[in-house]
Amino acid sequence: MSTVIFHFNGNKISVQCKANDTFEKISQNFAGKTNKKAENLLFIYNGSYIEKKLTFEQLANNIDKSRNIIDVLTYEKELNNQDDFEKERLIIKEKMNFILSKYLEDRTFLKDKVNNWRDAILNECNNFFLKYPNYITFVNLVINNKSLNKARYYSNYTVMAGKTTRNVVINFISDKIEAEIIICMFLKERSRTPKDLTEAFKLTEKEFLNLAEGRTFEAFYEKFYKMFEDTLENEILPNYKYSLFYYYQLSNEFDQNSKGFIIVNKNKDDYYLSKTINAGKAILYLLFGKAQ
Repeated sequence: MSTVIFHFNGNKISVQCKANDTFEKISQNFAGKTNKKAENLLFIYNGSYIEKKLTFEQLANNIDKSRNIIDVLTYEKELNNQDDFEKERLIIKEKMNFILSKYLEDRTFLKDKVNNWRDAILNECNNFFLKYPNYITFVNLVINNKSLNKARYYSNYTVMAGKTTRNVVINFISDKIEAEIIICMFLKERSRTPKDLTEAFKLTEKEFLNLAEGRTFEAFYEKFYKMFEDTLENEILPNYKYSLFYYYQLSNEFDQNSKGFIIVNKNKDDYYLSKTINAGKAILYLLFGKAQ
């Protein structure tokens, strides 16, 4: 049997399944345990929203297949005016797909050029989201080299926002490049408590280095990465999650990518912190963004 561990409201809820069970079936079993409706929940694995038609076997990355366990972040959807936003979501996805295709389709990943493409994409995203002046919009972009030898590199990422108003994820895949734009939109009119992220950011960096330095990537990922995530989610961030966008990507020394982040229609006190933390064999990219 395989196991899916759902991380929901600070709790870990395990659901047993077969390798060929679809995630739709697995999520229904989880919903039954929590008295929630599966259609009102968001499920995230490896930083992406889960396609419910996929099976456990199709979802799991190589390391998680060897463990026969996957960890899924689970959140309740905000349902207010959801139908109205679904129309906008289609418009946003269509525009973002056009922008990604414009700059990345039919291209080879070039390490000395990809940052120029990244900046051009983010500039067009900025111009597009200016049309939503009632929202503070956080836009995160990652461009990955798909041509690398899969046996040599590994990359795993997690992204989430606390109380975002709306979120959209757009994936792009070509023969040589993979890219993802993650969008979180916060209503400006909401009252928020200003918070300084500096201390939480320092604590997260310290926790990662304490666990990862001097270890092989495989040893850190298999034995200590979950420990790092639990500390981040349950000890460092609980007091910050309202109006917080956070993203972290774990990779090894062979990974190649370009990352960028912008805030559109920001207030003067909205800000973000980002850093690549190198522990030798394991590398963590960390990003916190706050709507104040």
